Amino acid sequence: MELEIVTDEKNFLEVKFKGDAHSILNILKKKLLEDDSVSFSGYNKPHPLINESILVVKTDKKDARKVLNDAINSVVKDLESLKVK
Repeated sequence: MELEIVTDEKNFLEVKFKGDAHSILNILKKKLLEDDSVSFSGYNKPHPLINESILVVKTDKKDARKVLNDAINSVVKDLESLKVK
C-alpha cells in the first residue's frame, strides 16, 4: 500500500492511501478516536472508480503525525495478540 502525505501541520494531517484501504482505514479511524487529544478522525473515498482514500486526523494538543503513528502501533499490537498459537 502506498501512502502520500497531502497536508502535514502540527494539529492536522491528511494522508492519501493508494489501493484498497477501506478495512484498515476504518480500524485506524476508530483507534484514533480513542485518543482524547483527537478532535476528528475520518476518511473519504472521493470516487468509487479511483482506488484511493484520504484519512484526516485533527488533534487538539498533540502532534497529528505522532498520534497517527501511535494508533498504527496500537493496531499492530492488537492484531499480534490475535495470532493463532
